Amino acid sequence: MTRNGASMRRTELLAALPEVSAQPGSADTAQHALRCYFSFRSPYSWLAHRKLGRCLPLLAGAMEWLPFLEPAEGAGPAVRLPDALACAPVTLALASCGPGVRPVDARTTAERGASRWEVPHLVWLAVPEHRRFAFTDAVYRARWVRGEDVCDRGVLAALVTGLALPADLVDAVDDPGIRDCARGLRQRTDADGVFGVPFFVAGQDAYWGMDRMAAFVAHSGYALPESRPGCVTPEF
Repeated sequence: MTRNGASMRRTELLAALPEVSAQPGSADTAQHALRCYFSFRSPYSWLAHRKLGRCLPLLAGAMEWLPFLEPAEGAGPAVRLPDALACAPVTLALASCGPGVRPVDARTTAERGASRWEVPHLVWLAVPEHRRFAFTDAVYRARWVRGEDVCDRGVLAALVTGLALPADLVDAVDDPGIRDCARGLRQRTDADGVFGVPFFVAGQDAYWGMDRMAAFVAHSGYALPESRPGCVTPEF
């Protein structure tokens, strides 16, 4: 990527992210009053993404999705949940989603630190906004269905090209503009008080975890359809 290209991308990305200091009632705050912080590292984030995309696509399309960028290693505490432990309840919860949807045993993929897990999230920032939901789904399926290493640039390049996006989006990991954008995103994360994922925000109210997603949906004002299999479940 050329220097001018990096500068343009930085300008576009920073313009796309609302200011952290936006006050309640401002245009930016009103536009993104509903949002969810997620992480490709979390099977619960995958479950929330799949549930909302399948059952409430209008809400999923209207709300803002933001990656939760963990503090750099040594920069602060990070919540760590062993992937293998996380898989058991998620496998049970996914039983309502239909046949063939099961997360792999995460022990097949080595544990990775925060510095590696930021890689797919930095690439997400470089993906055009209208393609981010599809990219998110592709990364989740690669990680939690096929057990691929989504922190690997080669794997990510295959995913973006599979979506008819340029493979060099993966180079965003080294783009100073993208990293500036990531720093601003961390500021927004701190301002919203995010401490885990999935973390839902509706105006001034926050909801953490799958067991509070129903309250977030109720707050959103979007009706939950009762005719779609797997949509009306106790945990939703």
